[in-house]
Amino acid sequence: MFAAGGPETTAEAATECSTALAGTSTRTAPGTGKTVALTFDDSRPEYMPAVLAVLRKYNVRATFFNVGKYDARMPAVLKSAAAQGHLIEPHTWNHAYPTAANGYWAVPYLSSQIKTTAAQQRALTGKPTCFFRPPGGHMNNVNAAAKLNNMRTVLWSVDTQDWSQPPYLSATAQAAILKKGTDLRYANPSHPIVLMHAGKASNEPESKVSSFRGNTVAALPKIIAWYKARGYRFVAMDGSSGLVR
Repeated sequence: MFAAGGPETTAEAATECSTALAGTSTRTAPGTGKTVALTFDDSRPEYMPAVLAVLRKYNVRATFFNVGKYDARMPAVLKSAAAQGHLIEPHTWNHAYPTAANGYWAVPYLSSQIKTTAAQQRALTGKPTCFFRPPGGHMNNVNAAAKLNNMRTVLWSVDTQDWSQPPYLSATAQAAILKKGTDLRYANPSHPIVLMHAGKASNEPESKVSSFRGNTVAALPKIIAWYKARGYRFVAMDGSSGLVR
């Protein structure tokens, strides 16, 4: 493990979005040197505070891609997270996959999902929303809808698959999350984007996608330690790092 605080460099988040990057997509963490972006999808009030506590302990800034209907249930949590420097970004309002959504994610539908979620996030945090992550990584009309909202699409290059954990604390599950969360075979090894979850927002049954995230919270310090030991700097998707104290 490593000491809390560490040699991170605190940087302020962007005050406006990059028009030049709107409508493009990325699987690469920003910044120079070795950088890693920890990203969390589907945050819910049951687990987002615990994830934030771990990130605060180790002075790690992250990006949260949240579903609008669950953001509405935890305004104080989001306000606190944004004040610390984390990015709160849209992941649609209701997490409907293309086959279950209007017109197979028609541009007007998807743009409205992004716009409504982003507007609520800006109202709750007072910060701009510059990035979008599509549920399931589906890309039907995504970049077109993101461009209409002046956003860049963020995918991932390292998948912890923590949605498959059992509904109880398990050392085996935590080891699997750590192993997958540090597997750089499909990533730019100098700039990986790691996918984790701070809740469940999809409609799959519990037997397929667990809503339990205790093993994610337990594995997170080990993931942070692994990247830290190898010289990575933790960044949010706007390139900022370190928390606001």
